[in-house]
Amino acid sequence: MSRSALKAVLMCDTFGVSEGQLFLACKRWAQHECEASGREVTNENLRQTLGKDLVNLIRYPAMLLKEFSEYVDSGTFLSQTETLNVFRSIAEGVHMSSFNNRARFNPPAIFGVSMVPLFGRSNRR
Repeated sequence: MSRSALKAVLMCDTFGVSEGQLFLACKRWAQHECEASGREVTNENLRQTLGKDLVNLIRYPAMLLKEFSEYVDSGTFLSQTETLNVFRSIAEGVHMSSFNNRARFNPPAIFGVSMVPLFGRSNRR
């Protein structure tokens, strides 16, 4: 999947998976990109590969607290301040971070097909 296609997905307000699963898919995409370019796979390189625009399109405050605490490494993927603000946003229900806190609408599955596994593949030639 191209970077522009991933950005288009992240800009959608409707998606059939949780924000945590979408975040993991973004990390897998960035991991694939790092590996393809010979870069070490670290949280810093994953964030750099995604770029500020894509990192900011992930709706961390819309994640479940359990998802956020398990999937997002504090101080390495997000800064300690960003992590604290997201934790407070989730726990206190008050928007305290710079990230979008509006949950994506998850429509009911019609066909039972998930697109998340596609994020790990590159369709570029």
